Amino acid sequence: MSAETSVDVALVLAVDISESIEVVDGKVQRNGYLTALRSKEFIDSVRAGPIGRIAVTYVEWSGPAEQKQLVPWRVISDAASAESFAAELEIHPVRSLGPTSISGGIDFSAQLLKDNGYRAARRIIDISGERCDDCDTMAGRSVTAARDDAVKAGITVNGLQIIFPPRPGKTVHKHITDYFQKQVVGGPGSFAFTVRKPEDFSEALIRKLSLEIAGSLRPQG
Repeated sequence: MSAETSVDVALVLAVDISESIEVVDGKVQRNGYLTALRSKEFIDSVRAGPIGRIAVTYVEWSGPAEQKQLVPWRVISDAASAESFAAELEIHPVRSLGPTSISGGIDFSAQLLKDNGYRAARRIIDISGERCDDCDTMAGRSVTAARDDAVKAGITVNGLQIIFPPRPGKTVHKHITDYFQKQVVGGPGSFAFTVRKPEDFSEALIRKLSLEIAGSLRPQG
């Protein structure tokens, strides 16, 4: 693809792999993304856009200096290109490491949206992760500052907050159910979903991606 390639959306899938996400929940996230990327609903949403293609990259983040672009920018326009992206993602092992820095994930993702070789009608950071405790233990700079800087740059930040029931032996945290809505998301048409059961993650993600690609305003889910 040339530097002049036009797409409906440039989308960063930014996934939390910090220590608050146990490997077993990390696998739920990864499998959810693989299922969503391969779903008919997702592919139909892509093809229904004015241009009929989007640019996507997949990022994992944890601490302020711990972010990795697992799958570089790729254009998805049909089932074959979606499967190629999913297959490239699937080969990477699921990890869990470090403190939680949503601001680091947003800042890294916003940088990826600059001069990435695509002319996009909309630029979106899709943050998924678990936010718990008392909201005062985040590593790195202020989450809202990172969010506000992204919005000023014309980027929309959406969120998918994970609040799974604690498994045996897992520390029970105080979950702030509206944290993503108040502190993380921002920009035109921004929204946040909350997922409370592992078995609901794929379905919520498919709906979220479809709404993002469609560009419609939606309330918090």
